[in-house]
Amino acid sequence: MAKSVWRIRDYTTTITASTDQFEDMFNANFEAGYALRNRLSENSISNNLSGISGSALSLLLGVAGATVSSTATSIAGIILSMSSSELSAQERVLDHGARALQDVYRYLDDHSSYISAEVLFGFLEYEYSDGSKARFVQGRDYQVKRVLSSSGGWITL
Repeated sequence: MAKSVWRIRDYTTTITASTDQFEDMFNANFEAGYALRNRLSENSISNNLSGISGSALSLLLGVAGATVSSTATSIAGIILSMSSSELSAQERVLDHGARALQDVYRYLDDHSSYISAEVLFGFLEYEYSDGSKARFVQGRDYQVKRVLSSSGGWITL
């Protein structure tokens, strides 16, 4: 059952993830924006998120043990808590965040000798009435701080 959003805050933090995790995080962030735009039900959101790894959802949402079901509940809570104009604004921000994640994924995918990256992203964090939280990447501003080479060394960019 969806929960209601109590407050929203934005902040920046660094996450480290593999190429595959960045691809999954892009897909999840994209699906969140899509769900907001189309006012999807929790079941539809779950179906759209199926196949996304729990580790990528945990990194993206900032919640240990995140699952497709818990992510869908969080997104549905955003939909049920906001007006149409608020949802439109949130959807645009999440779409920009999805593009940032996609950029990082493509960069790593194009440079096959890099297997992971440490990236500073802006996040929107939603705090729900039950005290739980979930976050999504926002905006286009991000900074790739360093990448991990397949030979094992970190390269500062």
